[in-house]
Amino acid sequence: MMRFTVVGGGAAGVLAAIHLRRHDPSAQITLIDASGRPGTGAAYGTSDPAHLLNVPAPRMSAWPDDPDHFCRWLNEHAVSTFEGFAPRLAYGR
Repeated sequence: MMRFTVVGGGAAGVLAAIHLRRHDPSAQITLIDASGRPGTGAAYGTSDPAHLLNVPAPRMSAWPDDPDHFCRWLNEHAVSTFEGFAPRLAYGR
């Protein structure tokens, strides 16, 4: 069995862990995150909906094989965008 440790629980760390899991479902993955709020990090940990992503939502999918994933998620959770830019807190969720 493969074992991985990901240090940093921001968006990049969580997405790395998820991609590792998708690649090898039997892998043992440890995520080390001091904040207690994995996935948000400094970039997406805001609670202010006026803080927007700096990349349009259609280009923010975490899955290369499913480029519309984030936009579908926004629609399913009734999160509106401002001229195509989603709130940072939505991406953290």
